[in-house]
Amino acid sequence: MLKFRILLQRVLLSALSAFFIWRSAVFLPWLVKHPQPASISTILIQSVRLDFYLLGMFAIGFAWPIHRIFPDLYYESVHSESFASVCTFLRIKQFRRLLRLTFWRPWLSKQFFFDGTRNGLAQFDQNTRRAEFIHAAAFVVILLACLYIGMSGDHLLAVAAFLVNVVWNFYPVILQRYQRSRLRVARKEVCKSSGYERFAA
Repeated sequence: MLKFRILLQRVLLSALSAFFIWRSAVFLPWLVKHPQPASISTILIQSVRLDFYLLGMFAIGFAWPIHRIFPDLYYESVHSESFASVCTFLRIKQFRRLLRLTFWRPWLSKQFFFDGTRNGLAQFDQNTRRAEFIHAAAFVVILLACLYIGMSGDHLLAVAAFLVNVVWNFYPVILQRYQRSRLRVARKEVCKSSGYERFAA
């Protein structure tokens, strides 16, 4: 039963990814051929749509371990002082807190990302790697799309889509690396299982 559920999940997520690839292939050329009016609401809506479609293409990352394309060394290099400084500069703690207060509620995180137990730490580590890969890949693709739109003449839409991209993808990439840096410290400590709750994000 479990294998069937995993297989069904992979099929559905792969189909969802294919759908977003199709929508992106249709929507991006349409945006280039039809410059958007200089309206803040229109530009914001279209930039959110574009980023949503392009991010959705990587839903397949939740179904298949494509994050393993990057070596373990890449995911484990999160303990340098320079990275800690970057997190402080970008206010990653505040960004994490904002997510917990709005979209990524604690109960949602506990159900899909980290169950708050010591036994769930290994899965939590893998989930951060998976999420980081998806957001990093989406960030690059959306950045290229923004450059394409900008070179086509719609600079305002390109800038708006880029800013949405920074919030939706760049910050989540740094957040996942930040989570693993905290996890690395926690693994060196002897603490109660309930204490691991603080890592959910």
